[in-house]
Amino acid sequence: DVRSYVSENSYHVDAERFIDYYTANGWKVGRDKMKDWKATVRNWERRELEDRQKNGARIYDPNELPF
Repeated sequence: DVRSYVSENSYHVDAERFIDYYTANGWKVGRDKMKDWKATVRNWERRELEDRQKNGARIYDPNELPF
């Protein structure tokens, strides 16, 4: 489900890393059980974009033509 959601929304989140991370900690956010994994994916996406912008990396827009 996570892989499909990331792909369908063209997110830059590494779905495997996301799954591994939350599987390892029992699908919890802090001490609380995760309520909405889709919202958590969106938060990871926002942080990924912010990190790329801070580091000056170009953000690839899948709607842009390469020429």
